[in-house]
Amino acid sequence: MQHNLYIGTYTFKGGEGIYRFAVSEDGFAFQGGEMAQNPSYLCLSPNKKYLYAACEVGQLDGVQGGGVRAYEVQPDGSLRFINQQSTVGRGSCHVSVSPEGKWLFVANYGEGSASVLPLNEDGSIGTIARHILHKGHGPNEKRQERPHVHFCKVTPDGKYLAICDLGLDGVFLYPFSEEEGVLDPCQKLSVPAGDGPRHLIFSKCGKYLYLLTEMGANVIVFERQEEGYACVQIAPTLPADYEGMKWGAAIRLSQDGRFLITSNRAHDSLTVFAVEENGKLRQVQNIPSGGKTPRDFDFSPDGKLVVVAHQDGGGLRLFKFCQASGLLTDTGLTAEAAIPVGVCFG
Repeated sequence: MQHNLYIGTYTFKGGEGIYRFAVSEDGFAFQGGEMAQNPSYLCLSPNKKYLYAACEVGQLDGVQGGGVRAYEVQPDGSLRFINQQSTVGRGSCHVSVSPEGKWLFVANYGEGSASVLPLNEDGSIGTIARHILHKGHGPNEKRQERPHVHFCKVTPDGKYLAICDLGLDGVFLYPFSEEEGVLDPCQKLSVPAGDGPRHLIFSKCGKYLYLLTEMGANVIVFERQEEGYACVQIAPTLPADYEGMKWGAAIRLSQDGRFLITSNRAHDSLTVFAVEENGKLRQVQNIPSGGKTPRDFDFSPDGKLVVVAHQDGGGLRLFKFCQASGLLTDTGLTAEAAIPVGVCFG
């Protein structure tokens, strides 16, 4: 079975925008692409009709701040550009859509802010409705000198917008509704000082939150309880004897929710965890990613394949995923894509 795959690239380092591939267990077939400026993260709308790209820049078309672009997905998988909007905040690095497809959320790493933009019925993006600017700093003077918002997504119950702030060592939960958008006040889930929250994902049941930290390279497991979320586990993603740089990147759940995978830059590996009945994690595998700096990866829609994007060498790498054991197998199959940093299956 072939799957449609979109890859975001860093154009300031040699990428050309959004690349499109057909992917099967036999490898990659390049299908073309779309020009865009630093489309570093990609996501689809809930109905799969539209694709959105965060443009990680300091200014876009002469306007200060990053941007976000909307595309309509054509029957053959190609993209038709719809429109583009400013996010106001610099360094837009992550984008997601609300469950009913009415709102778009963008994390602006460079400024330490989140942008909330309305979506129209035709998939186009409206002008920014709210700009959430964090303040403060963390203990790491080089990495946490200010807020650095890295991720924004609505919780499974649709009640909160979860924002990961690497600079402030916390996940901020803002009240949310599809009718009113993002409201105040927020509550903060704190992590160990200097760990640097990057991305998170929720369990299929919505009871557990799995947070990957960039500088700590840990998965922190939070359980939803009556009084809020409580930390129940901190699971390292790297071998105990590893002494190099810790640099967590991406986190994903398998389609059935039984396994969780993270990518580790610097160590250049993928770590697989089994998700136990109590929500806690048990590591089952750590495997080389097949390239340098595995920035992002994603499961194919049927859950049988995993594609890894290597920012600093190795291009795209294809792995088979055993849905019974959770084990990854490196196929050795690759594809060239200049500075790939975002992976999104159609």
